[in-house]
Amino acid sequence: MAGIGFELNKLLNKKDVFSKVGGYFYTTSSCLGSMILGFVLIFSIQAIANALGQDSATSQKFTGYITNTIFLSMIIFGLFSLVLSRYISDLIYSKREKQILPSFWGVIAIIIPISMIIDAPILIISKIGTADIILLLILLAEFVSTWTATLYVTILKHYKKITISFLMSMILSILILLFFYNIKILNMEIMLLIIIISYGFVLTFLINLLQKELKKEGKHTYEFIKWFSKYPSLVFTGLFTSLVTLIHFYIMWFSKYGNPIQGLIHSSPSYDFPAIVAYLSTIITSITFVAILEPNFYKKYSKYFKLINSFGSYQELHTAKGEMISTLKIELRNLIIRQIVVTLLFVIVISKLLSD
Repeated sequence: MAGIGFELNKLLNKKDVFSKVGGYFYTTSSCLGSMILGFVLIFSIQAIANALGQDSATSQKFTGYITNTIFLSMIIFGLFSLVLSRYISDLIYSKREKQILPSFWGVIAIIIPISMIIDAPILIISKIGTADIILLLILLAEFVSTWTATLYVTILKHYKKITISFLMSMILSILILLFFYNIKILNMEIMLLIIIISYGFVLTFLINLLQKELKKEGKHTYEFIKWFSKYPSLVFTGLFTSLVTLIHFYIMWFSKYGNPIQGLIHSSPSYDFPAIVAYLSTIITSITFVAILEPNFYKKYSKYFKLINSFGSYQELHTAKGEMISTLKIELRNLIIRQIVVTLLFVIVISKLLSD
């Protein structure tokens, strides 16, 4: 995230209000646009389905299918995310940028089959219809590919183009929804196809951006696989970070508060909505880390690192180290304060909406 983070940091550091608002908006879309897109599509499709008088069982089944697929894709991508971040950083540091794009295609060639091998048995055991299984597997492939492309594209500095891709995808989805609303048809397969088309649009845009901006040597490379054995702690950290973020959903789904939808596919409507809202409330933390904390800390760290390489004096190193630690403490304090304020606002606003 550092590449795009520095550009966004410049925008947030401007004094005028419009630049700051734009900075937060661009940071949100660049870091979490793909996830927000999913939630927006789910709520929008449900709203249209309810307007067309669709039965609640079909609506719950659709939501369960999508949330289970999104969460599974996040867990699988968690295995790759930190290792790939380290691998890309090492390529940039060693001035081997031409290997970045080939490695992307190498990751895609591995992560999609792994995802399908994991998900296909679950869907088959759950006795889901053949058409729905095919569509859900396509959607899972799109999700893991989109998360991967989003990680790679953050090394670029085109946050406006990334934002435009998500906005255009939302507009496209809304237009398709309105079309089916007008002809009064919206079954399960159509709803899944709308999600597939929307994410397919974003994925195509991100891949085209990578193809245009990154030079390459060869079609694909699997060199990144060595980084899994080289940094096993990153594999487990990424995996367990995803699990910790999502495990509470699975606990509730398979508890007495859960609602069996189809075989192994469960949901808990009374829990899922507030939990997703709570997750969205943490957006401010992601924004602060990517666009403020990381760039500001890096400036101090870079100064300290350069002094080490240039044999700076003890006093210079001691001062630089103090500035580095002080900056980190200040930014972490500010991050916590922002999150507390946003959490309280979410609690007040959502409580008011639910009471009305």
